[in-house]
Amino acid sequence: MPRTIRGPFPAVAIPPPEFHPDARTTWERMLADAAGARKRLWIENYILEDGEAAEALLRAIQAARANGAEVRVLLDDFGSMYLSDDFIERLADSGAILKRYNPVQWLKMPWVGFSRYARRTHRRILVVDQKLVWTGGIAFSDRWWPFDDECEIRDAMIRAEGELVGQFALAFDELWSGERLPSPQKYPPAREGEARCLVQHPGKGWRLNRELRRALADARHRVWIATPYFIPPRKLRRALRHSARMGVDVRLLLPGARRHDHPAVRFASRRYYYRLLRAGIRIFEYQPTFQHAKVALLNEAHSVVGSANLDRWSWLHNHEIILAAHSRPLAAEIESWFEREFEQSKEILIEDWVKRSLLARLAERFFGLFDRWF
Repeated sequence: MPRTIRGPFPAVAIPPPEFHPDARTTWERMLADAAGARKRLWIENYILEDGEAAEALLRAIQAARANGAEVRVLLDDFGSMYLSDDFIERLADSGAILKRYNPVQWLKMPWVGFSRYARRTHRRILVVDQKLVWTGGIAFSDRWWPFDDECEIRDAMIRAEGELVGQFALAFDELWSGERLPSPQKYPPAREGEARCLVQHPGKGWRLNRELRRALADARHRVWIATPYFIPPRKLRRALRHSARMGVDVRLLLPGARRHDHPAVRFASRRYYYRLLRAGIRIFEYQPTFQHAKVALLNEAHSVVGSANLDRWSWLHNHEIILAAHSRPLAAEIESWFEREFEQSKEILIEDWVKRSLLARLAERFFGLFDRWF
């Protein structure tokens, strides 16, 4: 990808990252890594709530503390509001240090204003020593826990080693202690075997949007995007349509109706379908459960995995984190995953779309009026 990227971190050479879309093996590997920490275990997540996932995390933290590791846990105060006092006490007893990002004070909100408390950390970061990092879309909640063959939420994580880990550690420390990241600079594009950490701050630059638009401008082969919330800005919609008209294989993997946690957002996003379909974009709605992965496969070898959604809430209010890699082995793994997900999805065809019910059309129009809130 020939264009430069502006940000705090350059692309660095790393071993091929591991893509983890299977819930059971993801949790097993991630918790084993956490339990094996010897010096540092830093955890940041939007959601931690009581249940099997939380208990498994606590056991991993206790093991890391027994190894002598310093454990820091940074939780979003709103996303983790249902975490019990008993669990917090047991977490403190383990020796872990807990901080809550941007504590919500409901009684002060009418005087202080909503915008102050709307700023959240939506990131998923797990740093083990200075050796490896996990990021993606999984939260520490039983909705992501594999009780059986299919958990409630379908998601994906990525595991990386090498110099890139330091970039994620600096990003974690920015919200933990207020340390400033390096000043943004223009860096050359990633070459084969390189990756970078993209940090997205509330209202200060939509990194994922820019990454996708840059890829679309250079795309000659394919742009496959998976996202749970699809309220893209006009420029990105235009870029998607233009690439499809130029012969690029543009596909969207979006949630179906089953177990969707925000049905209003789904209806609002579906009002964009007609113009996208007419431009030649293929749209797939995942059927087995709620598709929550945030993954993109761009051209032959560029992949993006992280916490950011394609909606205004992610752009305006959330801290997000993204791993962008140029790696053919990783791209091959993600391509195989997309193909399996497409097989379990319903493709929306334009000839069927124009025949949808009047009730569906009314719902799309109504909730589309509020898409600036999503």
